[in-house]
Amino acid sequence: MKSQNIGYFDEKTGSIDIIQICISGEISVENYYTIDESGDPDATVMKYKLAPHAAYLPFQEKYDGLLGGVAYVGTSETGVLQFKKEYFSKAPNSLLTETSITKVNHDGDELYYIFPKYEGTNIVIRAITVDKNYNTIYGKTLYSGLGPVLLRANISDLWANTDVTLTFKDGMVTFSPHISLMDGSVDGLPYHNVLDLTLNWKIILCH
Repeated sequence: MKSQNIGYFDEKTGSIDIIQICISGEISVENYYTIDESGDPDATVMKYKLAPHAAYLPFQEKYDGLLGGVAYVGTSETGVLQFKKEYFSKAPNSLLTETSITKVNHDGDELYYIFPKYEGTNIVIRAITVDKNYNTIYGKTLYSGLGPVLLRANISDLWANTDVTLTFKDGMVTFSPHISLMDGSVDGLPYHNVLDLTLNWKIILCH
């Protein structure tokens, strides 16, 4: 079982202790810190609190610049249920209710879960099109607010018709989720900033 050292802030003593957590989806949502391991005594330890759903997703073992994750879950409720079973089987029911996840519907049938890593992350989803010269044309804002979001989009297998921006503190990343025709993963994700959470694509695509 994988584990990682993180910093935990003790509000009573005002100290930061190094603790180890198991990467198994069984961690509690507490104060989560990135730890500077350079040995610099003047290094600043920044305080970030995990978003509620993020505690059950494999974010903790990834890069410091990670702002969120995206999962393609097929075109029907079957893929949605499969994803919930995989990641949220030990989560409280309050995280799985209809009101806990915002649904955003645009033209298309592909379903994508969008999860921020940190609490307070703002998500903006815009409609986009591509002109005959392959330039991106930005349309209306479909959603602006907190996550997570279940996005339905993409008429074509070749072009995405939305772009998504995650903003947290000084960090911001924009991407246009669509399926890779090579292996069924989510294409168009910025390396080190957005994690592909898609399950086994052969299971997802058959539903």
